[in-house]
Amino acid sequence: MPKKVSEVQGCQGCPMAALFPDNTFVAPKLPHPDSDLIRLVIAEAPGKEEQEKGEPLVGGSGRIFDSLLRSARINRAGLTIINTIQCRPPNNVYPTSSNAKSYITKQDGLRAVNQCITNHVLPVIRSRAWDRLDLLGDLALEHIALKKGIFKWRGSPLDIDPEAIQEAHK
Repeated sequence: MPKKVSEVQGCQGCPMAALFPDNTFVAPKLPHPDSDLIRLVIAEAPGKEEQEKGEPLVGGSGRIFDSLLRSARINRAGLTIINTIQCRPPNNVYPTSSNAKSYITKQDGLRAVNQCITNHVLPVIRSRAWDRLDLLGDLALEHIALKKGIFKWRGSPLDIDPEAIQEAHK
């Protein structure tokens, strides 16, 4: 059974958890123990289906992702998958989006993203030496690779520096 953000230690003090304590915490999907893949996929945020199932990339974007994996003959069960934020924002409006002002201040939206990156994403990034790390979406690119413009960087190998990410999300 998925946990609520109010039950997750890394979510304590998060503005999103304070506003929406009953939100489902969408934990990282870890690879099957027998997998020899050392690949990390970072998406943006959970949607409705991810919230219901407590698992990242199982909704509409996940189905597109699965079809791409099948085409590339990559077994999803071997991947580690996480979002840049671990709870679903209202109406799928990311907390740092200008449209998020309907539910969160700009400052609190940034604090929420920083907290998720620091407490949930960076520990996964630091947990091993990844053979490959894929960023899905402009917000994942911005918050993890610290670059903007997904179309400019699409398909480009980028260095991911956990210390720079940590510094950017203080």
